[in-house]
Amino acid sequence: MQLLMLNLIRSSRLSARAVALILMLLPMAQALGQTPLQERTVIPIDWECEFYFDQLLTPADIARQHSTTHTFEKIPNSWTTYRNDRNEPLPAHSYATYRILCPVKNPGRSQRLALYLPLIHSSYTLWINGAEEYHSGKVSAVPFEESPRASKAIIPFSLPAGTPGAVDTVEIVLQVSNFNFPKAGVVFAPRLGDYETIVAEQGRANMPVNILLGLLLTLLIAHIALYTLVQNLKTHVWTSVLLLFLMLSVITVPTSQLLQIFPSMGWNLYYSLHAAGRLGSMAALLMLLHNRYPYSFPTTLAYPLAALGGLATILTTLLPASLYISAYAIGIAYLVAGLGIAIVWVLPRAIKKQRHLAVGTLIGLVVLGISLAIDYINASHGDTSHPPYSLLTVGILAVLFTGEIVLETSNSVKKMRSLVINIRSRYQSHYGDNQKLTEELRREQSQRKSLEEAAERRQWSDEGERQLHQVIIKNLDDLQALCQSSLEKIAKYLKSKVGLLYIARLSPETNELGLVLFASYGLDTAQRAKYETCAIGEGIVGACFLDNTARIINDVPKTVVKVNSGLGRAVPKSLAVQPLESDSGLVGIMEFGRFEGYKEHEEEFLKRSALQLANSIMHVNSNEGSRKRIEQLTEALKNATGVHSATENRC
Repeated sequence: MQLLMLNLIRSSRLSARAVALILMLLPMAQALGQTPLQERTVIPIDWECEFYFDQLLTPADIARQHSTTHTFEKIPNSWTTYRNDRNEPLPAHSYATYRILCPVKNPGRSQRLALYLPLIHSSYTLWINGAEEYHSGKVSAVPFEESPRASKAIIPFSLPAGTPGAVDTVEIVLQVSNFNFPKAGVVFAPRLGDYETIVAEQGRANMPVNILLGLLLTLLIAHIALYTLVQNLKTHVWTSVLLLFLMLSVITVPTSQLLQIFPSMGWNLYYSLHAAGRLGSMAALLMLLHNRYPYSFPTTLAYPLAALGGLATILTTLLPASLYISAYAIGIAYLVAGLGIAIVWVLPRAIKKQRHLAVGTLIGLVVLGISLAIDYINASHGDTSHPPYSLLTVGILAVLFTGEIVLETSNSVKKMRSLVINIRSRYQSHYGDNQKLTEELRREQSQRKSLEEAAERRQWSDEGERQLHQVIIKNLDDLQALCQSSLEKIAKYLKSKVGLLYIARLSPETNELGLVLFASYGLDTAQRAKYETCAIGEGIVGACFLDNTARIINDVPKTVVKVNSGLGRAVPKSLAVQPLESDSGLVGIMEFGRFEGYKEHEEEFLKRSALQLANSIMHVNSNEGSRKRIEQLTEALKNATGVHSATENRC
C-alpha cells in the first residue's frame, strides 16, 4: 500500500508541503490499520514500517526530517530481501534505522508493557517513545568501530493513563548496523504486549528446553556410568558424544535462556556453539548407527561421513562465525545427506535383518526430519514465539537410543555386585589406617591454620603500631595535633566510626580534676560541644578512668554518642574504652565505637597503642612545662634588666 501511495504522489502534481504532510500521515494510517494491542495480550510485530537505509537516525532526527529518503518494508525480514530504486537487493554489510508504530488500546489507567526483542543482526540501539531503552553491542556506520553482540531482551516500559478505549501509538525506533553476517536487521519478529504476559510466555517457551536438557543430562550420566562398567561397548561412547552435542544444540535454539544467562556472549561464540552442536550431533549419530548396525552401515561409508562432520565441527569452532553463516547451505546439505542416508539406506537394511530398535529409530528420524523442516520454515518467517518442534523429536530419539540401558542392566548389575564386594573388602581393610591419617591431617591443618592466623594478627598489630609511631614523631611539638592525629590513625586502623580522646586536667575555677575532650573523630560540632568535658566517675568514660580498667561494651545504651552516616544517626553496637596509662601514671581515656564487635587481637592492639600514646603525651606535657618555665625565667630576666637600666639612668 505504501509503495502504491508513493508512486501516486510522484505521478501527481502535489506541492512539496502536501507531499510532506501525506508522508507524515502514512505511518499513522498504517498503525491505525493494525489491530490494536488489547490489555493482557501479546502481538507479534510483523507489519510494514519505515525503513531508513544507510542512515542512523534518532527519534528527534526523524521528527525533524520528514523527508522521502525512506521506504516502507515488512518485518521480520533480512534487509537483503529489500530492493533499492534500481531493483537491486540491498547489501548485508551496512546500517539502517527502523521506525515502527504500534497501536495500543488504552484501558484508562497506566500500563506496564514490554517489548521482546529476539536476535537482531548484529548490533542495535532501541528507543521507545523517544527514550533510549536498550542497546546491544555498539552501532556504527564504520565497520571497524561496530561491536556486534548476540542478545535477547525483554524491555519493560510504561504508558500513562488516558481516555478509556482510545488507541494510543507506541513509537519504536531501532538503529541497526551489520558488518559481519549475510543476514541483517530484524530477522525474527519482535513481540509487544503486557509485561507479565510476555515474561510468562518466555517462561513457557523455555520450559521444554529445560526439561529436554535435564533428560539429556540424565541419559548422558547413565551412559557414562554404563561405559565404566562395560568398557568393551563403544555404543555407550558414541551415545554419550551424541547426547553431549544434542545438549549443545538445545541450548542454542532461539527460545533457550543461554543469551539471558550469558548476556555478554558474542556472535562468534553463539554461532560456533550452534553450528558445532548440529554438525557434531550428525557425525556422532552416524558413528552410533555404524556401531549399532555395522553390517548395514559399513566402515567405508560411515567413517568418511563422520570424519567430514567432525572436521566441519572443528572448523566452525575455530573460524569466524561469518564464514559459517556464509556456508550455511553446506551445513544444511550435510545434515540432510546424513539423515537421508540413515533413513533411506542404513535403517531399512537393518530392519530387513531384524536388528533391535531399527524400526523405532527409523520412525524417529523421519519425524525428526519433518520437524526440522517445519522449524526451518518457521525460522524463515521470523517466528520464535514457541520452542522448535524438533526438540520433542530429539527427546524421543534420545530415549530410543538409550534402549540398550534396559537390555544391558542385568549383565551390568552382576559386574557391579562383584565390584561392590571387592571395593567393600578393600575399604574395610584400609578404613582404620585412613581414619588415623585423616585425624592427624586435620590436627596438623588446624594447628597450621591457628599459627597462620596468629602470625597475621601479630603482623597486623605491629603494622598499626608502626604507623602510629610515625604519626607521633611528626607531632611531638604540639599536644593538640598529637592527640588528633593519633586518634584518627587508631580509629581508621580499627575501622571505627567514632572516636574520642580525653586528657585529665585541673579545672581553673574549682581546682578539681576532670576529663577534657582533646580530640574527636566522626563527631559534628554539636556533639563535640556536648561531650567537651566529663567528670571523674560519671558515665562509661568517667568510670573507666576512675578504676583504670579497659572495657568492651557490646550492649550499648541509647544515650551513647551516635554515628553520623548517609542513613542518619545511629548508636554504635560496640564500644571500646581504653585508659591512657603511661609509665608515670594515668593520663586520660580513649573511646571508640563501631557497628561490629571488637576482636581479641584488636583489644590487644588498642592496649599497646594506648601505652605508646600515653607516654608521648607525658613527654609533650613535660616539654611544654619546661618551655613555659624557660619563658617565665626569660620574661623575669627581661624585667629585671629593664629595672636596672632605669635605675642607672636616674642616677
